[in-house]
Amino acid sequence: MSDTILKFEHVTRKFGSFVALDDVSFDIKRQEIIGLVGPNGAGKTTTLKIIANLLKPHSGRILLKNSEGIFQEAHNVSQEFVEQGFLIDIPDFYNTNSWILLKHLAIIRHYPNHNIEHRVDQLLKFFDLYKWKYVKIKKFSKGMKQKLAFITAILNEPELIVLDEPQTGLDPESRIKIREYMKSFKERGKTVLISSHLLDEIREICDKIIIISKGKIIGFDTIDNLEMRFKTKQIRIDLYHPLKKDHEQEVLTRIEYGIRNLSGMISNGIEEETMLTYDSTDKSMTIYYDGSRENKRDIFKLLSEKFAEELEILEFYEPKRSQLEKLYAQTTGSTQIKSKELK
Repeated sequence: MSDTILKFEHVTRKFGSFVALDDVSFDIKRQEIIGLVGPNGAGKTTTLKIIANLLKPHSGRILLKNSEGIFQEAHNVSQEFVEQGFLIDIPDFYNTNSWILLKHLAIIRHYPNHNIEHRVDQLLKFFDLYKWKYVKIKKFSKGMKQKLAFITAILNEPELIVLDEPQTGLDPESRIKIREYMKSFKERGKTVLISSHLLDEIREICDKIIIISKGKIIGFDTIDNLEMRFKTKQIRIDLYHPLKKDHEQEVLTRIEYGIRNLSGMISNGIEEETMLTYDSTDKSMTIYYDGSRENKRDIFKLLSEKFAEELEILEFYEPKRSQLEKLYAQTTGSTQIKSKELK
């Protein structure tokens, strides 16, 4: 990773008495893809609109750095500074066609005149809109308009692209295309800040995530580091047979006691977390831990050796999809985690 391209310094934004952003600070580096996640009303769109200069903060400042390493407040950034592309809120267009719209945008953004048509055609073809080049946009479906909006954001090959729910209304194939483009964008040294409710997409493409709730930054790190910090790493154990009903509670209590007494588990604060859940219908067990390789190894050894008679293990693995969802829910207060609940 190279140097910082965008800085939020103690930014606060209010709407009347409502505090949308409360003393928010973070840095984004060049060639990163950063996910911005949080519940509705958390401050995601406000954050993006401030970067886009559609809103002004009431206090604090936003700084952008150019290729010469000079920082400047975002609302004063001139054309020779960081080129930016934005997709904010639900896209809406004038009653024109794709070619006219994109040509005018390219001219406004000083894209080389002799390359404009080639660039427009290239993007329309990639996103399967080329045959609609001269068709009025009002005839486009919601998904087509969303793809066109994404094209407007990336048209001039900006250094920083800011996206608010870019995959809303898209079919799986179009989501894949946008994901591919964002990855290629990073490979070319660009930077992406993306707000999305699609947590699987965030996990797939982002280097780090910012978790925001009630206008405050709850966490900003790689997903793996956040999962370790908030103790949301999971081990899933699928069993050939459910536990015997008359010994179920006793076995679960012994397993949890054994796990809690593994080296390092107590010192990592796991004793305050939900450690173990069990689903007899699904014949599965979930263990929450700090994510360390040593503890994962010791948990497997404990279950396979000391509980060999009670547990016939079919699979032992980390369910990737559910970890980010649990992290999101736990850090934003979307759900309450019941302490020591054994299902």
